[in-house]
Amino acid sequence: MGFFDNLSNSISDAISQGSAATSRTARTLKLKSKLSDLTGQRTDLAAQLGASLYEATKDDPAFTQGRESLYEGIAAVDEQREALQAELTEIEAQAEAEAIARKTYTCPVCGTQVKDSASFCPGCGKPVAEIREEARRAREEEEAAAKAAADEAARALICPNCGAIVGDADKFCQSCGKPIDREAAVAKGTPSNPIVEGSPDAVDAIVEPVDDEAQPAAEVEKPTSSAPEAAPAAKADAAEKPEA
Repeated sequence: MGFFDNLSNSISDAISQGSAATSRTARTLKLKSKLSDLTGQRTDLAAQLGASLYEATKDDPAFTQGRESLYEGIAAVDEQREALQAELTEIEAQAEAEAIARKTYTCPVCGTQVKDSASFCPGCGKPVAEIREEARRAREEEEAAAKAAADEAARALICPNCGAIVGDADKFCQSCGKPIDREAAVAKGTPSNPIVEGSPDAVDAIVEPVDDEAQPAAEVEKPTSSAPEAAPAAKADAAEKPEA
């Protein structure tokens, strides 16, 4: 028994040491991750502090003395940044101007293509400001119509009899003429999960028409084995075969 006791104790010690090592590894990784996060935060704060101190001390000789190269280097970088930003702003302004110059409208009076930069339509003389305003109203009307159509589609229900889409206020299906069971229709397509006709979900929503009178279930014929049918034929052949 002493040998087995020593073996058991050795195994228990090994398991305990393995668990302790795993715990130390996990703890080490966690601490390193937190340390990395804190180091990053300190770097960001130090950068912000340095930037604020630079702005506050760049004109004070008491701070710049002995650090001229640092202050002059930062000033040079800021100057280059301002020059690049000015160039970028100019490029963006040019691109915007070109986009406006390419923008055209169709005159609602004569159908001529009119540039946004023009003052009057070259075909009929209609002021471009009026053309622009009419185009804006037309665009808003199209967006409103599209939104109304989307809202109507969201409110659409599915006929539980034939699967056709029915209106929210319809009492009878326009496709099969059956009365609309509102609860069943809502179960098939709801405003939060509408089923659009022609989509894969619409196929699942189609339900076979249900007759008013229940029809008896058709009797299912039991399949017959081909072996019993072949047996009588074999007997007939045996009967017709003359004896030797």
